[in-house]
Amino acid sequence: MIVYLIKGKAKKYQVGLTNELSKKFGLYNLNNHIMPHLTLKVPFERKNIKEVEAVIKKFSSSKKPVKLRIQGFGEFNKSVVYLKIELSKEVKALRNDLLKELKNLPRMRFRKYDGESIPHATLVYAKDRKKFLKVWEYLSSRNPKYLLYFDNMAILKKPKNKWIIQKEFKIK
Repeated sequence: MIVYLIKGKAKKYQVGLTNELSKKFGLYNLNNHIMPHLTLKVPFERKNIKEVEAVIKKFSSSKKPVKLRIQGFGEFNKSVVYLKIELSKEVKALRNDLLKELKNLPRMRFRKYDGESIPHATLVYAKDRKKFLKVWEYLSSRNPKYLLYFDNMAILKKPKNKWIIQKEFKIK
């Protein structure tokens, strides 16, 4: 998977809130599975990850950091609660340009949600509708707002049950 890693105060907020919601409502703690991020390219399998690393290294070295915002909460299917990420035109263009570069790689597979998903940072999965409604109500008085810079990209790998950073690339 290729992601933007959420850092700083926004990361601290997401990790803390995920811990709080998981404990309070008896939900699986996603912090045990993956770090705060924005997905740029959904999970894929690749024998030679060095080719992908080379594309991202070249791409990230030619770009400048651009702004993005986290503001408020959203949900999918009354079961997933997330932080809303508002992508500027510049971030959308960066993501789309990256995907175009990756499409030049032989045997690189793409899926429906590559570049088309709703930008978000998942907090919890509350598949039980009653728990979802309780979480949603609990968050109703909060309105997180963070200004971030899209200044990194990372390749994550999942050797077992947890995603880890394969390699991180800075955008300078």
